[in-house]
Amino acid sequence: MKHKRLLIFFSTALMLVIVIYAVTMLYNIKPAAPTIVDTPIVEHKPSIELDIEEPILIDEEIYEDSYTEQQPDEDIIQQVEDRLAQLTLEEKIGQLLIVGIEDRASSVSTDTRKLIAEQGIGNIILFKRNIGSEQQLTAFIHELKKLPSNDIPLWVTIDQEGGKVNRLPEQFPSAGELGELNDTAITQANGDLIGKALADLSIDMNFSPVLDINSNPNNPVIGSRAFGATADSVTTHSTAMLEGLGKHVLTVGKHFPGHGDTTIDSHIELPVIDKSWDELEQLELLPFRTAIDNDIDAIMVGHLLVPKLDADYPASLSETIISYYLRKVLQFDGLIITDDLIMGGITEQYELSEAAVKAIQAGNTMLIIGHKPKQQQLVRQRLIEAVEQGEIDEALIDERVRLVLSMKLNMQAYLQ
Repeated sequence: MKHKRLLIFFSTALMLVIVIYAVTMLYNIKPAAPTIVDTPIVEHKPSIELDIEEPILIDEEIYEDSYTEQQPDEDIIQQVEDRLAQLTLEEKIGQLLIVGIEDRASSVSTDTRKLIAEQGIGNIILFKRNIGSEQQLTAFIHELKKLPSNDIPLWVTIDQEGGKVNRLPEQFPSAGELGELNDTAITQANGDLIGKALADLSIDMNFSPVLDINSNPNNPVIGSRAFGATADSVTTHSTAMLEGLGKHVLTVGKHFPGHGDTTIDSHIELPVIDKSWDELEQLELLPFRTAIDNDIDAIMVGHLLVPKLDADYPASLSETIISYYLRKVLQFDGLIITDDLIMGGITEQYELSEAAVKAIQAGNTMLIIGHKPKQQQLVRQRLIEAVEQGEIDEALIDERVRLVLSMKLNMQAYLQ
């Protein structure tokens, strides 16, 4: 997908050469010597003085190298299969869980050490409660990364949007503020700054950007977290944000299929979106389609009931919405991650452990359980039992783990 624009450019250029040649042959015109111009790829480049990297020039060697990076790497494939074969069922489940921890110190607590080193939890999400100073966070993550006993990298993840969802000690502007400035160079530069700050701390994944459109002024939870109230604003600025952020960390677009047109906060209750797929295609899905075309690494699915798509289950637990609409219709092949399962939109409707089983069955790759250590343990044990009892095929677990490992063992290939 990243190369569609390049292919269009070269195809157009080739057709132009053919037309010029045909005309000169027809009228026996000797064409003037062509002027060779190095043409930069320019996507969002308003005139503004910022410390932004020079654009990449279109060059056959560069083009060929970037294309080659997308080809399957046999060594990585073999490494993934080797690691997968060595994992116990418990460790496989651990690779699919993203859990929150209670630590707030430079050293890692005993409970967290057990989670990672003994239980095989492969992914941690940091909240404001875990973060003091930059120095504290650097030391803490350094200790975390040394804990896995199975030689598979631990992913450290975070919600660093900016504005009111700002976990780092340094404050960054909200998406709404960037949308109001309406300068994509500034948005891209902001993404670059956030991404670099996270990468410098050894954080691997950011649950950003927000792809929701703030189309309902009574929305209690999105507001300034969105780049704007129109599809054009959100699509344009989320694309610019991805260009900056995606060079440094894995990116996650949220909250599929769109949390903008709701009057209920899914942290508290389950919102209902009374729209058909065709109606969603006219607005909510436009930023998601563009992000998928631009090879976003992951999509977070929201706790949103969309009765015209699935009357029984919220999007985050819906096989129809995840496995059919997101995977098959939108052809998304990256990670699919639930919003935090310990949110009212789920816990007010379902027993948490059963919701986790349903989430895996529905097609999610990874589940977030950001709070409540006892509940995290219950979810982990219930998923193990579900596989042992045949409710979830272990081949399905292997498929999800295989995708996670392919990214963990080849991170550079996924950074744009």
